[in-house]
Amino acid sequence: MIPIAPPPFDRAAPRRAWSRAARDFPFDDGPLYQTGLLLGDKLDGIKIAPRRILNLGDRTSATAAAIAQRWPKAQVITLSLSQTAARALRPRRKLLRAAPPFVAADLLALPFASNSFDLILANLSLHWSGDLPAALEQCRRVLTGDGLLLFSVPGREAFHELAACARQMDQTHGHPHRPRIPQYPDVRELGDALAAAGFTLPVADREFACVEVPTLADLLGMLRDGGAVSPYRAAQKGLLGRGHLRALEELYRQRFCAADGSLLVTLDFLFGHGWKNPDPGA
Repeated sequence: MIPIAPPPFDRAAPRRAWSRAARDFPFDDGPLYQTGLLLGDKLDGIKIAPRRILNLGDRTSATAAAIAQRWPKAQVITLSLSQTAARALRPRRKLLRAAPPFVAADLLALPFASNSFDLILANLSLHWSGDLPAALEQCRRVLTGDGLLLFSVPGREAFHELAACARQMDQTHGHPHRPRIPQYPDVRELGDALAAAGFTLPVADREFACVEVPTLADLLGMLRDGGAVSPYRAAQKGLLGRGHLRALEELYRQRFCAADGSLLVTLDFLFGHGWKNPDPGA
């Protein structure tokens, strides 16, 4: 295998993927929904009374419900990566008494003034910026002094079985390895990134599970339906004929197979939160 550095991150790819998946928004099951529930649970015990909340990258009913139950009078803005996804959420959101504003924007150029929100919730969305440190800095910018960011991102071990099999396939066929899954952070790196972005009292923790899916098609469908996509152009061009998929699934079963023949899939999710101290002179 000829090792190469990851190709440029195609930031348009997640927008296209979210648009394709938008017909099924909001999700009420699956990993995306479960992480949304966990994100809501982490609000318990945190003393905050936000008046303006940014629900960043919402694609499930879980985070909207957590907000509505705790702060029914708060002003909420929901941000999506694509206009199609934002439009899809708007008519289906019935959890709040009044439909919140839905906007589409770049995660690295949030279209809000500084000091706009008391709380930002971001469920499995910030990593799609392609630059997590810069996305964290954007979140800090739009938070008010003493505002809170609470978010989730995939962890280092997420879907490592699929990544390992793809690497082996490239090696078997003599191809340069085409990274398909981004290099996600570990807990320490996430805490360091929060601190580097200027957040105080940064906290990072981890939820880890191994699940089983019947086929590779089911696994890829789970990823696709959640708006997940390879953000690397080289990987997009290299995927995925039927013969390649059959060979990939056969290899996956050889290496990561449960007793009943199901495919083993690692779910690794990190949760982080940090507070913004008021800027000097603010």
